[in-house]
Amino acid sequence: MDFLLAHHRSPELFKAVGHYHPSQHLTEIEARIVQGLPAEEVMNLFRRSCADRLL
Repeated sequence: MDFLLAHHRSPELFKAVGHYHPSQHLTEIEARIVQGLPAEEVMNLFRRSCADRLL
């Protein structure tokens, strides 16, 4: 999901992230987006994005 779409769907998410240090904003936004996804989709993202580096 891109950040513009996420911001449109949940502007309060971005307001809350503003309480974190700017260096943490991207990580917090990604974490909050993933938190709302179904487990199967999270596993698919993991496999596509980073599983090859860990396995």
